[in-house]
Amino acid sequence: MVYYFISLSLKDCVKARSSYNMPTTIDSLASYLFFLHGMIVEKRGPHGEHPRLFKNDKNEGRYYQMKPEIIIPEGWEKPFAPYSPAVKKGNMVFTAGQVALNEKGELTGKGDIKAQTRQVLENVRACLEEAGAKMEDVVLAHVFLTDVSKFGEMNEVYREYFPEGFPARACVITGLVKEEFLVEIGVIAVTG
Repeated sequence: MVYYFISLSLKDCVKARSSYNMPTTIDSLASYLFFLHGMIVEKRGPHGEHPRLFKNDKNEGRYYQMKPEIIIPEGWEKPFAPYSPAVKKGNMVFTAGQVALNEKGELTGKGDIKAQTRQVLENVRACLEEAGAKMEDVVLAHVFLTDVSKFGEMNEVYREYFPEGFPARACVITGLVKEEFLVEIGVIAVTG
């Protein structure tokens, strides 16, 4: 079936569109072929769901996507703004931008970039561990600094948390939510 669709020319695709609900442009044809590959080779569900997603008994065996799991490390205060410290979906963990607040919501290291970076990365670690991940699982980090002159000091502490190879990273110099925050870091981790 896949090979039949691949052998069709674009003109044939336009003719066949009504009977096979096929696309009419090259880009959408490529997308459609990936969809078919998922349905036939990977045995995905009709809406592209991955075969390893579990079935919903209430929907009589129809596939549905896993809902994101909200992660709040044990003992942490509820965030002061409408966000989650971390979210897990499948084997991916996304942390919010962590700042230098301890588990009680108190600022750590006022005016000290190294102390704040250490607290921030401990917060990241706590979120990852609560979600079943480790610092070694981090594939991308976003670092926000308020002062470019503090970049080197932040990097000294950052290196301690990623000794076996660094994740991809973006670093931005910007203002943060509160003046006393010197650094904010958010990560994406992939487990398994």
